[in-house]
Amino acid sequence: MLTRTNKLIVLGLLTLLAIAIPIVAQQQRAYTAADYQKAERFMGYNTNPLVLRSGVRPTWLRDDKFWYRITTEKGSEFVAVDPATGNKTSAFNHAALALRRIRYGRRNVPLSRFLQGWSIASGKPRQSSLRGRLG
Repeated sequence: MLTRTNKLIVLGLLTLLAIAIPIVAQQQRAYTAADYQKAERFMGYNTNPLVLRSGVRPTWLRDDKFWYRITTEKGSEFVAVDPATGNKTSAFNHAALALRRIRYGRRNVPLSRFLQGWSIASGKPRQSSLRGRLG
């Protein structure tokens, strides 16, 4: 039978052991530049282009519809969704947008700059719920 003093000694030793084990376990090996280069292959900026049709972030429009962008084999695709009916359509006329970009003459311009004042799917200029909602 353990006395009170012996119980305190055993409890103290168990506490020291509980503290010592994590300290020993924290000793790490030194990583080399090759280790970091190998790990870098799995960083998001290297793997995201390999993942298609993911990362959907809906942008809601005033009429309770929304649009989102996904990456496909051919590049980015913009999809307009009507949740009430479940219909999915192309968010805008890609050919008309390409012509507008060519006429604008610069390639690195935000998409929102081109879509302001354009209606969804028609590709024709007019005031729409997209104005000021993209960006």
